[in-house]
This record gives sequence, structure tokens and C-alpha cells, in this order.
Amino acid sequence: MKAVVVYESVFGYTRAIAEAVAEGLGGVPVLSVREAVERAGDLDLLVVGGPTHAHGLATDRSRHLAVDSAHEGAHVEPDVTEEFGLRSWVGDLGATGRPAAPFDTRADGVPLLTGSAARGIARRLRLGLSSGDSFTPAWPPRRSQGASPGSRQPRTPSAD
Repeated sequence: MKAVVVYESVFGYTRAIAEAVAEGLGGVPVLSVREAVERAGDLDLLVVGGPTHAHGLATDRSRHLAVDSAHEGAHVEPDVTEEFGLRSWVGDLGATGRPAAPFDTRADGVPLLTGSAARGIARRLRLGLSSGDSFTPAWPPRRSQGASPGSRQPRTPSAD
């Protein structure tokens, strides 16, 4: 399987998750969003992740605020305050019709309270590209693909 994991990270936490996901996929390449600009070509799977800022995908402003509020001596990823981030990259991504899986890093809690960058990534992968040829997020599954873990399967009446 030809796959790649693309991430945006401010303090390195999302990069660490991206590396673990890539290892779980058999050691596929891991690219920062800045490295991925030219390399999203012919893939069987695109995995995309980023930090949750203000209930959604990071923006130029939220990245700058995060860096400005970092404690002295905290690790900050290189080039994190560049204007080009995951939000722009996903929006500019060309349609290829390949499956995609979003992930995010966020505060522990229910997404209703913490927000979720993965939802924004999935929405942009599904809707942000030309219809019919866009990436298809692999999670959450469509009803035809099966139900999510823990959900109830619809009951079918028996012919007793």
C-alpha cells in the first residue's frame, strides 16, 4: 500500500502521533505539511492530522498565539509560524479520488467541548475539493461501510 502521513504540529505532539500512525502502517513516510506541498501524488491512502486550536483547525493567528504563549524553553517545531499550514494545504489539495483518514491532537474530553481538528480535516477533504473526485475520509464510516465502534446495528425484522 502506498500511503503517506501528513501533519501540522506546533509543539511536537501531533508529529509524535503522526510518526506512530506511520509506524503502524508499516513505516510509511511522514511529512510535515510544508514538506508535503509537492508530494501528495499517487497514493492509496492519505492520513492527515493536526492540532485542535479554538475548536478546529489551526489558523495563522492561532499558531502565532500558541508560540507566543509557550513557556520559556518549550520545544516549538521549526517554521511553525509560517503562513502556510494544514488548513491551506488541505484546501488547495488536488482531487485524486483516494481514501483519506484524518486525526487530531486535542485536550482530553468530548469533542463537543474540546473541538476537533479531525472533523475540519474530514470536511475539507470531502467538500473542499471538486465533487465526485475528492478524497474519501475513511472515518467515520458511511452507513454502507459499517457502523462505528459501540454503535447499535439497526435491527431487521425477523420472518417468524
